[in-house]
Amino acid sequence: MQVVDEHAYKSGNSFFTKITNVLRLCKNKPINEELSIIWESVAFYNYVQELVGTESCVSPTKEILEKSINPFIEVVRYLKPGLIIVLGSQLWNELDHIPKIPDVEWCWIRHPSA
Repeated sequence: MQVVDEHAYKSGNSFFTKITNVLRLCKNKPINEELSIIWESVAFYNYVQELVGTESCVSPTKEILEKSINPFIEVVRYLKPGLIIVLGSQLWNELDHIPKIPDVEWCWIRHPSA
């Protein structure tokens, strides 16, 4: 919640701007009301819950990815989303071994920082 509150509702953060535009299916600047509607209707979750490096483009290890599975499944079961959008093809490929969760559709987009 804190990450979204600090970054998604303000302009200037290209990562959240790109995600917002994908969710809106639009590239023009959103008005504040649109930001509220969007970010109050989605859950933002960092699949990897630990720091993987201090530089950009550092991938998580297999061990880190494996430790991330159960907490993620627990959150998904609690939130019961209808759709999960995975940010990045690398993570999408890693999620192939996660058990399918009934009534949840999955898709991926290019990572906003790419």
